[in-house]
Amino acid sequence: SVGAAQKVQVLLVRHGHGCHNALHSQQNRPELPNAVLKRIRDIVIFFGRVYVDPPLTDRGLRTSEESGKKVLRNIQEVWGGKAYSVVTSSMLRAIETGLRMFPNTTISPLPFIREHSCAVSNVTSQREWLQQERLGDRVEWKYVDGGFGEDAEQGRHVVDYERFKRFLEQHLVPDLRKQRSGAGGNLAGTGADDIRLVVVSHGDFLGRVLHENFKCKLVGGISNNDATLVEYTMSNGVLKEVTPASCTKFVDFSVKNPDALCAKDYQRCVRKDHKAMGVVDYEPGKEVASPWINTVEDETKCNV
Repeated sequence: SVGAAQKVQVLLVRHGHGCHNALHSQQNRPELPNAVLKRIRDIVIFFGRVYVDPPLTDRGLRTSEESGKKVLRNIQEVWGGKAYSVVTSSMLRAIETGLRMFPNTTISPLPFIREHSCAVSNVTSQREWLQQERLGDRVEWKYVDGGFGEDAEQGRHVVDYERFKRFLEQHLVPDLRKQRSGAGGNLAGTGADDIRLVVVSHGDFLGRVLHENFKCKLVGGISNNDATLVEYTMSNGVLKEVTPASCTKFVDFSVKNPDALCAKDYQRCVRKDHKAMGVVDYEPGKEVASPWINTVEDETKCNV
């Protein structure tokens, strides 16, 4: 009926440990004598080591799979086997996280929720990489490849929460309602059912949305693979955030990042772009350590 409100429950998930995280969190930083020089060093390292659309590290694939098992158990408890959909940002690390955390579900990249500080590669190169890594059979590209208009396609390169909300209102939610009739698996349901959505995105975007739009009190930031459940109401085609009581930590998978990694923890990063990892002489198929990342001396303590 006109004006009848529908619940839209959204599980906001941060992507797993990416190659850019390794270059930042486990970076090999030369020691310098004072705080000013250290700050200059970190800025030079941050802007000098540009990895376009970095994928997950090998470690990130594993932790995403592990966290996914916990999330799926909680989904079963909270949503009781009802219909849900999984969408991600248009960036590789979010797409790969969705694929690993939800191994039996089709993943749909969306516009307007990418990371603001990193460039995103084109859909063709993303498809090729995912196929090469044997990850790409469950990705539905229709929301970002022009099927929903030029604005959505260009939105792959944009981060804008209000435009994201409008895309949900005008395109995604109506499309999901149409899909529900006669669907099977995790999409089974009717158009009148509440919408349940998993959104895999990025720490800065999610932090701003949770704090500014859902009025959540964030303690300690958002770690890789963290998941928080929020809720909208939708009436007359308009989404409204439920605040502030909907800020529920869905699963606490906070994993303290180690200070160093083994080469095997990030070999797929080298495989995709060895120069971005500081590797000059690269032989495909040969394991090689990045000079820009602190190395674990004892290989029994590798994370993979």
